[in-house]
Amino acid sequence: MMHAYHRILLFLLLGCPTVGLFAQLEVNNAPPITPENLISNVFLGEGVQVTSITYDGDPVAVGLFTNGAASIGMDRGIVMTTGRAVTQGAQLGVASPAGQQASVGNGSTATDNDLISIVGAGIGVRNVSKYVIEFIPTNDTLRFTYAFASEEYPEYACTNYNDVFGFFISGPGIAGPYENGAENIALIPGTDLPVTINNVNPGVP
Repeated sequence: MMHAYHRILLFLLLGCPTVGLFAQLEVNNAPPITPENLISNVFLGEGVQVTSITYDGDPVAVGLFTNGAASIGMDRGIVMTTGRAVTQGAQLGVASPAGQQASVGNGSTATDNDLISIVGAGIGVRNVSKYVIEFIPTNDTLRFTYAFASEEYPEYACTNYNDVFGFFISGPGIAGPYENGAENIALIPGTDLPVTINNVNPGVP
């Protein structure tokens, strides 16, 4: 049986990290945790043969979360943010107390043309966390679960601060409009709209 080779691009672009929504979470990114082994040890389960994992962004922007079932319906997984995943001094992570605003970026210089096409020309992207995962599926079905949140929602909805999440997959049998013929499978449920704060919002500032 031949297996098709696929490529996943997993991105998160937020104007600033989300704080307070996930206050029950515990987040860790201390060694031996690295951006790469988060994918191989947490994100990917059975049914795939991974051939390559590449992370582009600041390592402080990703971490392992646990204790998330009550708040987001997932007990454990990977958190990706435009700020810090874990609080360090005055720079707040995603599990900081509600009502405290984390307004600093992580300094990532990563970028991506597909994200730019989603948010719109002339807006640009900042503080991108980006994974590229190359794999061969060994089963006929792959499932991914994610939660999207933005500290800039709702006050910056309908502005140029359009936080976005993209999950692009390419490979045999996929002919999407993005680089390498990729298709973005992170869509607002029941629509063909990409996941952004402007698309979650009904269009009223």
